[in-house]
Amino acid sequence: MSEPFDGKSYVKNVPTSPGIYQMFDAKDVLLYVGKARDLKKRLSSYFREQVDREKTRRLVEQIQHIEITVTQSETEALLLENALIKQHRPRYNILLRDDKSYPYIFVSQEAYPRIAYHRGEQKEKGRYFGPYPSGGDVRRSLRLIQKLFPVRQCENAFFQHRSRPCLQYQIKRCTAPCVDLISHQEYAKDVADVMDFLDGKNDQLINSMAARMDAEAQALNFEGAARIRDQISALRTVLEKQAVHTVSAQDIDVMGMTCLHGIWGVNVIFIRKGQLLGVKNYFPRVPKETSQQEFCSEFISRFYAGQHQVPNELILSADVAGLDELAHLLSELVGRRVAIQVAPRKERAVWQKMALNNIELAIEQRAVAKQSGELRFYQLQQMLEIKDIPQRIECFDISHHQGANTIASCVVFNRHGPDKKNYRRFTIREVTGGDDYAAMKQAMGRRYKRLKDEDKSLPDIILADGGKGQLAQLHAICDELELKDIILLSIAKGPQRKSGLETIWRYGEAIPLNTDSYPEAFHLLQHVRDEAHRFAITGHRKQKTKAGTQSVLETIEGIGPAKRKALLNHFGGMQKIKNASIDELCLVQGINASLAQKIFEAFHR
Repeated sequence: MSEPFDGKSYVKNVPTSPGIYQMFDAKDVLLYVGKARDLKKRLSSYFREQVDREKTRRLVEQIQHIEITVTQSETEALLLENALIKQHRPRYNILLRDDKSYPYIFVSQEAYPRIAYHRGEQKEKGRYFGPYPSGGDVRRSLRLIQKLFPVRQCENAFFQHRSRPCLQYQIKRCTAPCVDLISHQEYAKDVADVMDFLDGKNDQLINSMAARMDAEAQALNFEGAARIRDQISALRTVLEKQAVHTVSAQDIDVMGMTCLHGIWGVNVIFIRKGQLLGVKNYFPRVPKETSQQEFCSEFISRFYAGQHQVPNELILSADVAGLDELAHLLSELVGRRVAIQVAPRKERAVWQKMALNNIELAIEQRAVAKQSGELRFYQLQQMLEIKDIPQRIECFDISHHQGANTIASCVVFNRHGPDKKNYRRFTIREVTGGDDYAAMKQAMGRRYKRLKDEDKSLPDIILADGGKGQLAQLHAICDELELKDIILLSIAKGPQRKSGLETIWRYGEAIPLNTDSYPEAFHLLQHVRDEAHRFAITGHRKQKTKAGTQSVLETIEGIGPAKRKALLNHFGGMQKIKNASIDELCLVQGINASLAQKIFEAFHR
């Protein structure tokens, strides 16, 4: 047995420089990654005689060695810490479950600028507005902009090959710059209006539009004046629906943070240029015995060290450990002053309360769902008359079309619900088309041979969508791989596939579901079976589409050689035809709305 780690002796040789430290246990597993402005001072706090936090005491008991990396600044340490946490996901760090980049609205810089959805690196020249909490928020904003301002949103590949206006022009949501139906000057005014709207310059925008309306009326261009009047009216309606009104066009994030029922949650309200862009909830994985101040400080630093844009002002619902240091760190990160408030006044206090109420409600709903999941598993234990409450269920289903493109799905459920990161699909090969038993046997064999070889956790229950034959395949594979103490079930659909009339097969015997005594267990098995079916069907459709993309056009009634050639010449390839909207398909010579609908459905069926 290795000797305990002597932290006090180790700290004596640690420099006072900024940097990061990594703590490992006896098996060389990374326990925790931290940053510090002064490494010596920060590490000394772990090895004092009196340590207040239970989490710190548990961590220190497991430390076997520490590695440090000196950096030039605390900001550099923060970025390095964030990268290591993402890579290794240490047990004692707060882990964010959504680290992907956030979407923006992009306005290009060209003769006739376009407005588009953007996610990722900002390489293309133009203006980027955001970030928005989700892709759905961006798309809703783009639809709104399209109604208010007739600026194009089409791709350049389509824009440059137009010979006549598209349907967006017909419904007055574009001014058709592609065929020169609007001058550069007039189009530039519409683009400027969009920029003012996204910048939050609403009063300035309405005044400018009102002045243009008066000028059009005085020039006796009453049709143009009426169009601008309708724009102003629609814009005012939109602004009245805004839930957040700011005094100035600032970038502000409002965070409601709390822990209820053992669940940590954060609600973030994103305000950019004085406009509410959206709201998003986060439920990070937090080590036990973490204090609220510690949680808030670590969450905020991790949140902004990733892909999130640092605002000018941050409003928090709870106090943070080292508030001044955190504000200084964020300011250094972006090269400008970042203000943090925990006791705001007036409208900011209203936003703070709104964020806190949002996350409390979300946690309550999550807790109810968690309790419901636990009740389902408890009833399943009672129904099956087994000793322990099952912790993990895996279910298999097979999908194919007349024996072709066979896909097997495996879905995983635990007591919290679907465990989607552990879902798997299997492409079935070297099996006679339509032989579901052989396909099931191959999928299960591949699944559990790998789990056993890698010494990973096996399920408590394996469920198959089917009857006695599918159950026999479960037994055959478990016998072959020597898998013991796993409950094997299959669920067969009822007469005429009616829900609620299913039969459970176990040990080769049929047992009807007792829906009166164990309703939650019944719904759990239904849910698992339906999810396996959905996941299998989705995989089958993707594979079928991929395999048949080159010949899809040949299967569409009304699309002959001439129209296929016209489509390929217009879009340049099958992938672009597949990604085209119905409106874009209508732009091809000889393709009317009915054919466009058929083409779209053929690729997205």
